[in-house]
Amino acid sequence: MSHVVFEVMNKHTVIIDHGSGVLVQPMTNEYSYILTAKHNVLNNYTNDQSGIKNLSQVEITTFSDDKLVALNIYVHSELDIAVIKIAFRQGIEIYPYQKSPNADDSVMLYGYPEVERSTSQPASDQIQSYRLIIHEPLKEKISFRNSDIAPYEDIKGFSGGGLFHVDQNLDKAFLVGIENAMDSTRALHERVKGVPIAEFFGLLAVNKLAPLKPIYLSNFKHLNKSIFNLNDCVNQDHICHVKNFLSQICESNTKETNITPCDMLNKFKQYLKVYHRCDSELEEEQLWIAILELLVLADLLDSPEEWNESYIRTLFQSFRFIFIHSNNGWKQHLQEILSTSTEGLNPDGKILLIIGGALPKDSPIIPKKIINQSLKDITKGVTQETIANVRLKISGDTSIIHWGKLHDECILDREFDYKDFNLVEHQENIRQMLSDDYRRYLKPIE
Repeated sequence: MSHVVFEVMNKHTVIIDHGSGVLVQPMTNEYSYILTAKHNVLNNYTNDQSGIKNLSQVEITTFSDDKLVALNIYVHSELDIAVIKIAFRQGIEIYPYQKSPNADDSVMLYGYPEVERSTSQPASDQIQSYRLIIHEPLKEKISFRNSDIAPYEDIKGFSGGGLFHVDQNLDKAFLVGIENAMDSTRALHERVKGVPIAEFFGLLAVNKLAPLKPIYLSNFKHLNKSIFNLNDCVNQDHICHVKNFLSQICESNTKETNITPCDMLNKFKQYLKVYHRCDSELEEEQLWIAILELLVLADLLDSPEEWNESYIRTLFQSFRFIFIHSNNGWKQHLQEILSTSTEGLNPDGKILLIIGGALPKDSPIIPKKIINQSLKDITKGVTQETIANVRLKISGDTSIIHWGKLHDECILDREFDYKDFNLVEHQENIRQMLSDDYRRYLKPIE
């Protein structure tokens, strides 16, 4: 686990009076949330009927010692959970864990124990963490075994703190739930209890609040400035007009369309699922940047009237995205790539691969020679359905196109052909060059 993941869990953990909380960002840029335990915001934390504190009485301090103001507080009628609405805060990057927690899974608990509280010390010196093991995952509560020695007095103050799952492959932390109690202050096992993140979804829905989804899923406009972010060139000025031209196509269409990434994810999830990969990857920004880039290029090649549901459905019949969050490169993920279903894809459709690591050497198209040589390893111990998916890709006309290499070949490798162009005099030249280069890979076989 990299130090970056530890820093993320630290900076998203806040002090709420005598307890703790977690910063999360819903699918809006109007406000942000702190998730915490309900008893942290009650007038008397031992009395569930004592009423919620006045907003001015709730003192919130971040890891970097910023003071946050509670705009509203929403509490569950039965469970010990609460959501504090605060002003929109940039840079929040913790999202819910999308799998069901299982017994013996490991999580990290972050919070501010009372024994460490001191007004003379920065919050960063007061935060503590424990590694926990899930003992019993139930619908409304999870109990944990503490692999460290943690008496009740040491855990006091952690209430409302985040229970984080760290995905080693993605090098990211996801929120499993919040800690809210000890099983018993007298029991020798001293198990910690928490409330699963899924219980917050209902609380948000009842209060008609924005769901816990990344903000860019609410509108493609949040991704406009991130498309075609190509930096590996001699001089950025050589291709700046190309990027500006593509950005203009993007901005024009995102102003007109009503379809959102969230709509697409809900309606076309089956076309984005990747074999043996977690659903949380389907919400990652890199995937949706690539989808927006394809929409821009499809507009350049086909000039559709509108980016609507019907057009998106047609697009997914011609293209299938495979997004894998990994720095290992495509060769290490051939089983996932080839085993992913392409149901509904046209026989001459294209698979667009978005992945980190080394680029293919010669062409954006993954060589079939390498795929064929890997067949024995790919199909070991897999299902008939998986073998059928592999066979389809081997025998058909479907090309697997590396998205990063495609941009390299069509834009970065043409850097010096573009260097004397500008959008006033050469817009049609730019359009034609881009269209010719991308069409060779993205248009159906004639």
